[in-house]
Amino acid sequence: MESETIKRSIIDHLYWDQRVDASHVTVEIADETVRLSGSVPSALARASAEYDAWVVEGVKSVDNELTIEYPQTTELPSGEVVQREIERTLLWNPNIDAKRISVEMRGGTAVLNGEVDAYWKKSRVEELVLDVTGVLSVGNHLNVNPRRSLSDREIAQSITEALKRDKTIDQREIEVSVTDGIVKLQGKIPDRQQRIAVQSIAGHSMGVVDVINELSTR
Repeated sequence: MESETIKRSIIDHLYWDQRVDASHVTVEIADETVRLSGSVPSALARASAEYDAWVVEGVKSVDNELTIEYPQTTELPSGEVVQREIERTLLWNPNIDAKRISVEMRGGTAVLNGEVDAYWKKSRVEELVLDVTGVLSVGNHLNVNPRRSLSDREIAQSITEALKRDKTIDQREIEVSVTDGIVKLQGKIPDRQQRIAVQSIAGHSMGVVDVINELSTR
């Protein structure tokens, strides 16, 4: 696919995504590597822009150089205020046990420690924190301690069966291995979207504590 076609698709996708204000984003492509530069209004917008670039066909890697510039009308809160807002946000989320999570602000970075009982919740907590005004980045050091203990064999079998049930995924060349709850995905898949879909299935499976995604596109 030609670089200009890929670039146009990325730009269209960025403007489509309501989480991203793409008016100050520049997209450049060289050797199937996308470079995002310019500014966005929040940490969530920065992360979302990178995701939007990744899912476009023909993209092999993304260099995210976007900076975060809050609107001039936004009065940035102090670190203490940001920390309290993060704690309230997590407390109000019914899927998260906020009592098991500690938050510390270091400059614009929210450092998270503690534990969650599912791998997908670790990602969900980070997404919630990124959307809090005043957060520029997240240091996610949460441990995953599943409520139900499963053997590595049971986890691998559960993921493999879930992949087979999903008709949008070509799982013939996907290898799933699990060691101490850590899932490793290897093999080849048709495109980046399937890579993300496989990652999601592994991450939402019971007993998983981490996912190492080494899948490559054909």
